[in-house]
Amino acid sequence: MNQRQVLQNNAARTILDLPKYASATQAIDQLTWKPLVSRRCSHRRVAMYKCLNGLVNFNHDFRKNGDHGYNTRGSEKIRVPKSKTNWGLQRFVVHAVNDWNSVPEHIKQAEILTRFKSLLATNF
Repeated sequence: MNQRQVLQNNAARTILDLPKYASATQAIDQLTWKPLVSRRCSHRRVAMYKCLNGLVNFNHDFRKNGDHGYNTRGSEKIRVPKSKTNWGLQRFVVHAVNDWNSVPEHIKQAEILTRFKSLLATNF
């Protein structure tokens, strides 16, 4: 487990004055905190929204799977950049594209950033 997640788990137990071996998941839920993994995922989704809607200048060519002209399943999804090394698969862009592709279309179509964030918060 990630050291930061362990720290968050311990902080939740300490705040609620629970014993060391109490369930950290229940403590985090009781405090209405999100686990760090899901928080990182949300931040990457927001970053992708900003990139695709021109709110930030990010020099990357995001291509959709449907660039070939055929109507196929997943044609609205962004193509994951190819990598020849394992290190390349750990890049921000790869994770961000995978997270973005998991967002439902009605959330992706949000017109303003605040609406997108609120839809993400209620659906994930």
